Amino acid sequence: MKRSVSVGRTFQLGTGVGGKEFDWQYFLEIVAHQISSLLKLGTTEGVVVVINGDQKSPLSEIIDGNGKTPSVVAMEKTFPEEIANGQIVVHLCKNWGYSSALNEGIEIARNEFDTELVLTLSPEIEIAGIELDKAIEFMTEKKLSVLGFQREGWQVPRNTIALWDPDALEKIRGFSLQCDDIGKTVLIPKFGKVPLAGMEDYLALLMLLKRLLEMLPEILFKTSPNPFWGMFGDSLEWNVDFPEGSEREYRHLMKVARQEAVMKEYAKWIFPDLPYEQVMKALSDHCCYL
Repeated sequence: MKRSVSVGRTFQLGTGVGGKEFDWQYFLEIVAHQISSLLKLGTTEGVVVVINGDQKSPLSEIIDGNGKTPSVVAMEKTFPEEIANGQIVVHLCKNWGYSSALNEGIEIARNEFDTELVLTLSPEIEIAGIELDKAIEFMTEKKLSVLGFQREGWQVPRNTIALWDPDALEKIRGFSLQCDDIGKTVLIPKFGKVPLAGMEDYLALLMLLKRLLEMLPEILFKTSPNPFWGMFGDSLEWNVDFPEGSEREYRHLMKVARQEAVMKEYAKWIFPDLPYEQVMKALSDHCCYL
């Protein structure tokens, strides 16, 4: 059976020398706990942790005199053996963005582990209870480009947790940098103007759909759908019980609130002549479930 390399983004904004205090409890109970759980699984080949060290980013941690941020130091203190033997690779990203951070992590996963599958993962996902072995078997059997995990409200794979074929991502040049905050905004009730950003997973799915449409005759595309993506499982624990009024809670609620608006904008980018509902139906026609 194929094994996967986990690629996750993490940071505690503004922490470091002269900044905010690093939250060790969050790191140990959420970030380190998840990594430890991953390393116990037979399906895990390795773990790549991408940390925000871009001093131009408002979400960055502060780099100290040794060229490290608090999360880098915490990783080295908590997992010294695993880092030394190559099970874990800690990467300080100096060009942070929703997509660029993941792209750098996936490149490391391919170079360091020569992996056939990448598991994108947010720290707040509880790994216990997720049947990753069955998910990998299903994805391999169906020869899918991406496999998402079902959760209420999720219509498509989310990088909160998803399995990707890195070869498929390479064909669309990875996650689009257009999903990083490039100055565009959308108007969202209760939040006002927010960045048109994120949802790089959905845009990648649209680009894979467009590529499939360009490769197949239209009649075959419509009459004999060939699934290239899937959704797996029916129960997923996502720990988003952030402290009320915290920056972390605000960013989470804002991202959830803007999701549909961002998806509609991306659909216009890739399929400008199709209604959003038709784009979503085309995606549904080329999906399989387990």
